[in-house]
Amino acid sequence: MFEDNIVFDKFMEYGPNENPMEYELVGAASEGEEIEDRDEPVESVHLEDELVEYEPVGTSQSSRNFENIDESKLKYHRSQLTASGDRMAKKRTYACENAGKYKPNKTRPLEHQRFRGSKKTDCKWHVNLSHSEINNSVHITFIDLEYNHVINVDNARFATAFRKFDESIMSEIERTIVFGHCDAYMIRNLLQPLFPNQLFLIQDLSNAIQKIKREKQVVGSDASHLLKLLLQQQKEDPVMFVQPLINADSNRLSGIFWMTSSQIMLWSRYYDVVLHDNTSRTNKYNFPLSLFILVDNDGKSRLGAQAFLSDETQESYEWVLQQTLDTTNTEP
Repeated sequence: MFEDNIVFDKFMEYGPNENPMEYELVGAASEGEEIEDRDEPVESVHLEDELVEYEPVGTSQSSRNFENIDESKLKYHRSQLTASGDRMAKKRTYACENAGKYKPNKTRPLEHQRFRGSKKTDCKWHVNLSHSEINNSVHITFIDLEYNHVINVDNARFATAFRKFDESIMSEIERTIVFGHCDAYMIRNLLQPLFPNQLFLIQDLSNAIQKIKREKQVVGSDASHLLKLLLQQQKEDPVMFVQPLINADSNRLSGIFWMTSSQIMLWSRYYDVVLHDNTSRTNKYNFPLSLFILVDNDGKSRLGAQAFLSDETQESYEWVLQQTLDTTNTEP
């Protein structure tokens, strides 16, 4: 490829019917370096319509050829893209939310404007990061930790550095997981009275739980065991319907719907009256349990279908109703 910052000095120009324009290659300059003036030409480069050739000074090997300069530029820029087609960021700066000064962008006269204040204090706190393509690492090129305002109390409380669990808390979490098989909500309710000054977020507890499970090789969870049990029953009863719901973003199990063969038969007979009820936060996992109740000829309630869900959003209920339709091919 061409050297960076190659400088050409035109020393001869022909007419339209004569030889192509001829330029002198006077050398390659790095950024900020000045080019010395030379009286004698060092090397000539011919610029033609479709072919550009040059041979660096001091080499006798064949020159590198490009059919088109634009094509070489396109290949260079394409190499800077990631596999997904996004341009790779080589440098990034993280600054304080109070950085900079307030600049009003108003067209009204100044006497008719109402200045309500701004949180911008021209804070200089920032960190510059650089991404190296050689070893695919990120390193800090500059950091300024001085600030000119009072730090928000909530930031000091919710920042990641202040939410780490010490060994005593981690040991309590480990005991509840290995021996108690508790979930994150139950663990939080157990630990909060023991450590009243510690902030317990479900996200932090979930991360700690997964870390302990990897270290102690605790395989699976109650949800995965339930799914395996239902799939095993489905092998014994091929008419049985089992459908898991996988979150596309986190790739985690977020719901299970199932109907046994007897429930499918009951639905086909008593689908004219179907009651749907949902129990919320009545189990130790705080997961909604969706139940479909059928009414038979004797006026008795019969369980027609059931589903465990991780939330009570409209999308979750639409998914459950769609599963009943796909399984029975009948609408209530």
